[in-house]
Amino acid sequence: MIILKNRINIVLTTEQIASFDTALDAMDLATSMLQGADLEDRTRLAKLGPKSEAFATLAIETGAANEGLLPRDLDLASLQRDRSIRQQLKPRFERMRQITRKMDDTILLLGVDYFNGALAIYRSLKANGQLEGLQPVLSDMGQRFARGPEDAEPTPPPVPLTVLPEPLAPAA
Repeated sequence: MIILKNRINIVLTTEQIASFDTALDAMDLATSMLQGADLEDRTRLAKLGPKSEAFATLAIETGAANEGLLPRDLDLASLQRDRSIRQQLKPRFERMRQITRKMDDTILLLGVDYFNGALAIYRSLKANGQLEGLQPVLSDMGQRFARGPEDAEPTPPPVPLTVLPEPLAPAA
């Protein structure tokens, strides 16, 4: 008998789905001023890490205190606005990242439970359904694990009964 470990057990109501959609619509509207960058720009443009941010802050503050030494076409107010908006967006982005991570983890866990349950059903039917006329459908399901020259996919992993934490390595 196979005992499945259910990693997640949630109920999602129609009202919750509607709430998600309403929140996403509001986010789309609230973030309509945000701009995207293509892949080439994302890889080519300089990134602002902690050291670069400290440099940029010091340079802009020093430039603001010495505006007469700056090029006439330098828009210092725009740079200061960029910094301010960036500082306002970063914590909100982190909140969105945490929510996205939870959503991604939930989808992953639901998929694991769903697939492991399907594997348990398949194995049970394969072991017990030969006399019930299930061979054609079992053969069809078994194609998922067939190994061919171009599609050399491993056989399905065993359905885990429990997940134990890995032992810690001894201290050196």
